[in-house]
Amino acid sequence: MQLRKEAFLMKEKNELLVKRNIALETQVKSLTLDYSQLETIKNDFRDRVQTQNEYVSTMEDRVYKSNKISLELLKQLKDAELEIDCLK
Repeated sequence: MQLRKEAFLMKEKNELLVKRNIALETQVKSLTLDYSQLETIKNDFRDRVQTQNEYVSTMEDRVYKSNKISLELLKQLKDAELEIDCLK
């Protein structure tokens, strides 16, 4: 009688452990999928940031060149004004 009771309790405990194990396996699969999706999103964002950095760098170069041209034109204008004043 006692052995049957113990065997029954062991069987119930085993069934609970099997159910818990199945639940944990499901969670692991879900977390693995979530992690994979996050990796994909992270890589996409990294690529976008890289593209944006390249764009900003290109724009900075263009602004620098434009400012350099503007400065040169201002110098030429000043020189021309001085030459005009000297010719008067």
